[in-house]
Amino acid sequence: MLFKKIASLTLMAVLALALLPRASRAADTPAAEISDQVIQDHWVVVSKVVAAAPGWIVIHNGDKAAGFPAIGETYVPAGESDNVAVWIDMDKATPDMSAMLHVDKGTAGKYEFPGPDAPVMNGDKVVNTPFKVIGVDVDDQFISDKKTVTLGKVIAQEDGFVVIHAGSEGFPAIGNAPIKAGVNEDVDVPIDPSKATDKMTAMIHIDAGEKGKYEFPGADVPASLGGAISNEPFWTVDHVRVQGMLLGSDNTVVVPYVLAKADGFLVIHSTAKDFPVIGHTPVKAGLNEGVKVKLTGKPTETVLAMLHVDAGKKGTYEFPGADVPVKDAAGNVIAPPMLIGNGVMVHDQTADDIKKSGLVVIDTVVAAKNGWLVVHSSAQGNPGIGVAYIHAGLNHNVMVKVKPEDVTDTLLAMLHVDLGTPGKYEFPGADVPVKDAAGNVIAPPIKTGAAATSATMAATMAH
Repeated sequence: MLFKKIASLTLMAVLALALLPRASRAADTPAAEISDQVIQDHWVVVSKVVAAAPGWIVIHNGDKAAGFPAIGETYVPAGESDNVAVWIDMDKATPDMSAMLHVDKGTAGKYEFPGPDAPVMNGDKVVNTPFKVIGVDVDDQFISDKKTVTLGKVIAQEDGFVVIHAGSEGFPAIGNAPIKAGVNEDVDVPIDPSKATDKMTAMIHIDAGEKGKYEFPGADVPASLGGAISNEPFWTVDHVRVQGMLLGSDNTVVVPYVLAKADGFLVIHSTAKDFPVIGHTPVKAGLNEGVKVKLTGKPTETVLAMLHVDAGKKGTYEFPGADVPVKDAAGNVIAPPMLIGNGVMVHDQTADDIKKSGLVVIDTVVAAKNGWLVVHSSAQGNPGIGVAYIHAGLNHNVMVKVKPEDVTDTLLAMLHVDLGTPGKYEFPGADVPVKDAAGNVIAPPIKTGAAATSATMAATMAH
């Protein structure tokens, strides 16, 4: 149902200790610790991985008949890694899954199993920890001509309801449908279309009151696992969802989803002067998944994925001309920025939130090589206060452990390469900062004061 991997999508986070990640310390007993949780946009998080050598943390589903197939994996360095996020194939997710540790004995950085990358053993037992999940898989969709929202998949631990919430004030529930414990596929939820909004969410509730009757406010509270609820967003208007990636040798950009009311074009614009077009491809009315655009012009540090109409000669891109950009309800052109090379994208976050969690969250890191995301404070000398391991490719929601007392009004999210001992942060030393095309270090600021609201971004093409 949802878009498959467009590249090796991996995210790793290694907590800081004395300005060195635990990955640089000697490994203890091999382990994979994971809690019951909500699947968040294809990602599950493994609390802790301990590996004697570089390897893989692999998520297996609970389909016994199919041999518990692997549905996602992420590379981990030797040592202890915390909060390791793994992208999974939501189509194959089940309510009961497991996190298994494998070695990386074959081609370095390539998961090969069946093959040399065998499971790690702790004595006579495989390092394989079970866990439970809940989650919703919902595509962007138009609802003006129907009175239902269709959900591709709902995973529940107990009987209950899936509830559609509008984005208007108070986030009112505008429809619900019953679900069973386990996997529910192609769930149609009747809604009041007059109350639909541009962006809505699908939330799982339990059925704790009168069986089969939705009672909320009341007994049928939102289902939760690991202290979180499942409340997956989706769009009901023209929309483009982008995902950072490394631009390969074929010069092709892949955009996961484009929802269009009419036939049109997905156009990639450079962010150079006047935003020149550097590639385009047609899209059909409805949901388009895995849209590929061949770039014919020179890409910049960041590109824009812009939706245009096809208002002139059908099938021929004419802009400047009839095929103008599509705008949202506020009159803004639909053109989200997209990283296609080394870069960091991060939102501002309050000091209070950072101090409560002990974590700085980095939205997106794209790296041409394995490396590090280092959080620096604005104290004298800009000392590093936390570091996380970064895998080549896309890293999403990187969590960097910091000490609360080190948080300043402004922090920096700096990208470093891993050029010294693999998996060991060495700076000052070999693991130097990555620079953009203009020779500037990639280190976007993070505001932590009262103005901590806007997103900031820095990017450069990979060389």
